[in-house]
Amino acid sequence: MLKFRFPRLGAFFGIVTAVAMLTLVACGSSEEAAPAAPAPVAQPTNTPVPAAISKPAAPASGPVATPTPTRTPTPIAAAPSAPAAAAGIKKGGSLVARIAGDPRSFDPHVQPGAGELIYISNLYSFVFFNSKGEELECDLCTNWGIEDGGKTVWFDIVKDATYADGTPVRAKDIAYSIKKIAGEIDGVVSPRCGVLKEYLATDRDAFTIVDDHHVKVHLKAPSAAFPWWLGVNYCGIVADGAERETLIKKDNGSGPFTIKTWVQGSHVQMERRDGYFRDDTPYLDLLKVVMIKDATASIGAVVTGLVDWYNPFGAGPDETRLFKEWSEAGKGTWEEFYCECFGGVLMNVTVPPTDNKDLRHAINLSLDRMSHKQIQFSGRGMDVVYQPPSWIGSKSPAEIWDVVPGWGTGAKKEQEREEGKVLLEKAGYAPNELKLALLSQPGFQGRQAEWAGPQISRIGIDASVDLRDRGTTIPMLVEGNYKIGSYVVAFGFADPDTMLGTYWVCGGARNWTRHCDPRIDEIHRQQTSELDLAKRIQLVQEAEAILLDTMANAPYPMAPADFLVSNNWGGWEKGRGEYFWHKFERVYDTRIQ
Repeated sequence: MLKFRFPRLGAFFGIVTAVAMLTLVACGSSEEAAPAAPAPVAQPTNTPVPAAISKPAAPASGPVATPTPTRTPTPIAAAPSAPAAAAGIKKGGSLVARIAGDPRSFDPHVQPGAGELIYISNLYSFVFFNSKGEELECDLCTNWGIEDGGKTVWFDIVKDATYADGTPVRAKDIAYSIKKIAGEIDGVVSPRCGVLKEYLATDRDAFTIVDDHHVKVHLKAPSAAFPWWLGVNYCGIVADGAERETLIKKDNGSGPFTIKTWVQGSHVQMERRDGYFRDDTPYLDLLKVVMIKDATASIGAVVTGLVDWYNPFGAGPDETRLFKEWSEAGKGTWEEFYCECFGGVLMNVTVPPTDNKDLRHAINLSLDRMSHKQIQFSGRGMDVVYQPPSWIGSKSPAEIWDVVPGWGTGAKKEQEREEGKVLLEKAGYAPNELKLALLSQPGFQGRQAEWAGPQISRIGIDASVDLRDRGTTIPMLVEGNYKIGSYVVAFGFADPDTMLGTYWVCGGARNWTRHCDPRIDEIHRQQTSELDLAKRIQLVQEAEAILLDTMANAPYPMAPADFLVSNNWGGWEKGRGEYFWHKFERVYDTRIQ
């Protein structure tokens, strides 16, 4: 078994404190030579800063080269698959991946869950592409750089890319897609990529279309995380004017694959797309996605050779025993990792009775996290409060257990529950007077709720579980049409921007608790461009302290997850996090090599 744990990155980056931030070099007219790169400055986080490519000559009206020294490899231009092609990878063959059900939408921006990620990652293209470690490469861009102290980011767009309907990809599509993601087109903010709206300048038009192949994006402040969001597989580029209702029903992407057949309830076949702007990829003729809802049956499909790629989540000891036997028999690779996620008991702070902070704290104190870790994950869970688990500034287990309120063990836990009973009475409720139903959905999410309900009951709240289908649960959470719920969500990659900007700022794209505190908004604004690592950690820890006091979410330990990859599945390397792992352009069939 390979361990792919996302270890706390402080172990690797504790001694690395001088890494380049997005840095301005003063730019003149296009006739001027590009100035020398400035000296590296302090990096605000362990977030890798992709290096802007220096152009020897910009178009007369286009942007000027801005080289930026970083520890991250320079993005590769429009044909990033060249190294694999040079290694003699043969085209052809087909592979099979497993997913739970039919795609519900082909609009890359409105996916609240991971079920469609395998489709949109391969049907669409993105500004950037992260397929390996901390390397961010150009996908639709060929060059890029920065101006105005990092507050303007410019892109040159590949000239021969087209959408599935033959329409050319243009620079204006980048602007339109980001506006659509931010909710500026139809009022629907992308749940996974909507954090982009937090970066866009508000004192001017956020976009300058130089010509068909050059666009500038203007930001409120420099941010190392901004380019990474443009590589997230939920942030696909769509044609200018593309409407959400049309995209939901039929994709029109510029990616490496297109849908050949779709048999509802059975499978989707994606084939190599004619006219894709890279000649050497994708390698596969056909990528088949089979739909198997039951987790046990899905594992069986892998171990019997019917499925080549599967990503089980929250597997127990019986399942992991099968994974081990399968991998030790030489049939494939089992890789274990921890989700870059957080979750817990969500409490809507805008409606009674969960608008009462004493009640929210009582619920938090009721939860025995050690019990959760053992029962739900057989001890494999990761200890995390609110920050991305592997970010350098997140709390260690020693800083969480028996320290953070609600994370007591043994006698400390029983003491916390007694304190919870006192807070319940302070909130105005006698024992067993208050009835609450935890909103969730069947499957993994529902199992967390079914654990939490009896825990909450231990302090004198009549807690039940309200399981509804996903199509009902998500809108209720998004619209705030609930009091208490249980849900686990993904950060996608380890950076505080994904935590604060998505889940906690006022009006955040996935701020389902309706929490709104101007202090959090101000801290988020400061930390995203803070150059001093120690200061950034301090800011984020201040935000976490505020969130622990507000207690809109009583967090759980995080779930383990696994990859089962057959020996047929070659060329797949994982990027920084879950939001980058499903683009299979460079995957190949080992049987024909």
